[in-house]
Amino acid sequence: MLLMRHFGAKLILPRLPGKAFIFEGETLPYFYAKYNITWVTERVLEVPIGLHFLRHAGSNNTLEVGNVLGHYIASEHTVLDKFERGEKIVNADIVAFEPGRTFDLILSISTFEHIGYEDEGEPDPEKIREAIAACQRLLSPKGKLIITVPFGYNPHLDRYLAEERIKPNRAWFFEKISKLDWKETRKDEALKRNYSKPYPFANAIMVAEFLKQNSSIES
Repeated sequence: MLLMRHFGAKLILPRLPGKAFIFEGETLPYFYAKYNITWVTERVLEVPIGLHFLRHAGSNNTLEVGNVLGHYIASEHTVLDKFERGEKIVNADIVAFEPGRTFDLILSISTFEHIGYEDEGEPDPEKIREAIAACQRLLSPKGKLIITVPFGYNPHLDRYLAEERIKPNRAWFFEKISKLDWKETRKDEALKRNYSKPYPFANAIMVAEFLKQNSSIES
């Protein structure tokens, strides 16, 4: 079915209903694109949310961890990706990244759930917290780290969030309520949702904001 949607995207995209959601007082349209068939994935919300923060921070002051927005827009901001190759992509691990500057915005879309979970060798749940701390060190005094993650994908991440061993300054939660619809929800409800059930891909996501001085890593 997903393969059919991919190859039928030219027919599907014009027929998708125009929808929007409210985020930080702004009306953001659902994001429809052929790449990663966004209308059936969490990208339908994540991309407009990412673009919202990028628009306010400006490209010159933004670092993206994980090359996601570049698949949908002509990116001018700095992009860091450990594995993906590209002309403007810096290949490095965020934990060891030393750019010699700070950023007003560090943005990461559906990337942190992979950190320490899908690396080579045994899973290292602590690496997610190390990555958050590394990003916070790279923030300017007024900077913010924004990450989006799906629930039900990385059990270690879900547990850390439930136990508040990872504690954002602010967080927003969304759950999928039909094949094409999402709604804002509570953290406890989002934590109950499975990945790929009952709908393909994420069925709940978190958008989290960490500030430079936030003590996000609890012992």
